Amino acid sequence: MTLTDCSGLGCGKFSRCLTNLEHCRRARCHLSERGLDPLLVTGAPVSEGDLNALDAETDFPMPCELRHFYLDKGGGFRFIPHDDPNSDLFGRERMDLSQHRISSVGFAGKIEREAVSEMAKPAPRSDRTLLRQEMERRKRWMPFYGFAGGGDYLCLDLSVSPPSVRFYESLVWVALWRSWDFLLASSFTEFVEKWSRHHFLSPAGAWTSFCTERSGRFDWAPERFPPIHPEGE
Repeated sequence: MTLTDCSGLGCGKFSRCLTNLEHCRRARCHLSERGLDPLLVTGAPVSEGDLNALDAETDFPMPCELRHFYLDKGGGFRFIPHDDPNSDLFGRERMDLSQHRISSVGFAGKIEREAVSEMAKPAPRSDRTLLRQEMERRKRWMPFYGFAGGGDYLCLDLSVSPPSVRFYESLVWVALWRSWDFLLASSFTEFVEKWSRHHFLSPAGAWTSFCTERSGRFDWAPERFPPIHPEGE
């Protein structure tokens, strides 16, 4: 089964679909055949006990799809399209449980503080009623990617099932009401599967800057992603 085959299954059955690294291996093979030197880094093993302990500390328990991702690929997973410090290709950033904890604890409170601060202004940049509604929705978001710095995250929206993939633009989201409908993928499974088609390259400029002030559904067309230049070209 592929990742897309099991997007509608329950957690127990879904685990069988994420216990392999076939998507990553195919991406590595594709890049290798084009003269690059991709590096697939699986992290330290993660157990059910590790995730249960993490759930007890964070605002919300980790949803099924992300949970099995960590069980499959470990803590600290990365995919580097070209193992060359001078490469201009961006890959998948490191994902650690420790960073997940730091980002997820108190995230709902952070959302509320930012929204309330904007609503308290004499002339808020977004309608107060709409901003309050968006605040309540975002308080159910869980950061899962973008821990490398900058404060912007890709998040899972836990207010829908399965959780969809959204973009949190640190601090200034309260003023960007046109971007509130921006949707990267309808599920974490869809996000990983679609990203694997591009061999885990990030769009030009990396994820966070590429998502800035976007609205509507994310365009996964190949031209959105940086071209693959074999070594020596």
